[in-house]
Amino acid sequence: MFLYMLGLLSGNRILTKTMKLLASRNRQTIAMRMKWPLGFLALLVGVSAHSHVAASIATCGVDTRAAMVVNVTTGRTLYEHNVDTPIPPASITKVLTLYLVFEAIEEGRVHLKDQVFVSYNSAGTGGSRMHVMAGTLVTLEELIKGMAVDSGNDACVAAAEHVAGSEPLFVAWMNRKAQELGMHNSHFINTNGLPASGQVTTARDMAKLSLAYLRRFPESLRIHSLQTYTYNGVTQHNRNRLLGHCPGVDGIKTGWIRASGYNLLATAKRGDTRLLVVVMGAPNPSARLAETRKLIEVGFQKAASGSSVIELADLTSYQDPYGPPPAKIAAHGQPQKAGSAKTWRARRTAPAVASRQRAPRTGSQSQQYTKSITPKLHLNVTDTVHASKAKRDDRKHQVQAPTSVGVSTPKVAKNSPVQSGKGLKSGVSSGNGKRVGTKPAKAEPSTVLQKKSGGPPREKSADAKNKSKPQAKRQSSTST
Repeated sequence: MFLYMLGLLSGNRILTKTMKLLASRNRQTIAMRMKWPLGFLALLVGVSAHSHVAASIATCGVDTRAAMVVNVTTGRTLYEHNVDTPIPPASITKVLTLYLVFEAIEEGRVHLKDQVFVSYNSAGTGGSRMHVMAGTLVTLEELIKGMAVDSGNDACVAAAEHVAGSEPLFVAWMNRKAQELGMHNSHFINTNGLPASGQVTTARDMAKLSLAYLRRFPESLRIHSLQTYTYNGVTQHNRNRLLGHCPGVDGIKTGWIRASGYNLLATAKRGDTRLLVVVMGAPNPSARLAETRKLIEVGFQKAASGSSVIELADLTSYQDPYGPPPAKIAAHGQPQKAGSAKTWRARRTAPAVASRQRAPRTGSQSQQYTKSITPKLHLNVTDTVHASKAKRDDRKHQVQAPTSVGVSTPKVAKNSPVQSGKGLKSGVSSGNGKRVGTKPAKAEPSTVLQKKSGGPPREKSADAKNKSKPQAKRQSSTST
């Protein structure tokens, strides 16, 4: 009973102090008093996470959710770790998309030089992009490079629409092909691997896909091994940072979404031996590259020694000879706006593209741009200004009577409409080179210059004041 009362009093005292602390207006005091508890909690979380990672590495030798190593030359599997665990594929989905595109090219249904129309649906795809513009025409070969190097989600949709007519139909083909290849634990919702409920695969299924892809389309590695690719004014580096930093690596594809972690399908060839490494669910980009490189090096060591299995001791005792993996290089450059003759179709399907604000251009650039983008518009703003200036010069030449070849110039009365510039139509220049008024004035009893279209001006003498008003009215109505 005594201990119960003592505990109750202690609990009340602690609760009272806590309430006073929370009710205090001095935030600095609260922060100082909460600093140590929060720091201790963060330390516990960090230690727990590190212990989990250490236990995982000690158990399987790699810091990933799943991994697999296959000797492509012999077809033997050297290493397996959680190879049947369902994991979202992320951008390694593009390997299956590329498989169907290359298959269509091989069967002659499409060609590398095909001009692919970029729809709003494809150009508006989020995530990693190739930066294709809606309403433009892009060759299928460029889209393939955009998928393999830039990991362009927009390029996947554009290629799928070109090959199958629509992305949903292309996805149906993807799932059918996956079943043909023995990928029985995989299902795909889109062509690029963007997050989608129900879209999953396994390390074993991705190994099957990669093996079939490398054996049927080995020439595709010429594209997968490109370290940079520039399209539409933007230069992007290959997401596979092992290229150029791990001997023999020449493909294939990376991927990441929050639900799966960092994935990588890597292949490397040294001598007559080619290896395939599948890494899925790495915690960060550095771990993905480090673990993949470790599996590659140990795999080649085992292949050279004639062994067919990678032991746990081989992975735990591995010493990395290359140092830390290279840092990610950001893309540089700005996407160029559509401005080629291929955008004629954009005026029908993508009028907003042509109506975007553009930087000021010179006269020649404006003429070229207008002729390429809007061929129906015969004159642009600059041409109109030049035409108006030429028209004013022509009228000035017609209004001013020649002073040579025996033609006498009549005297002009002071403050007359001709001298003051009044009484002439808009677009006619006065003697001082300035534009004159816009409304014609009534005829004065002085010399008036009459101008007809297509001929020289006629003079009207001062005796016109003796003529009747109806005649003067009829003559003025026919002047131009």
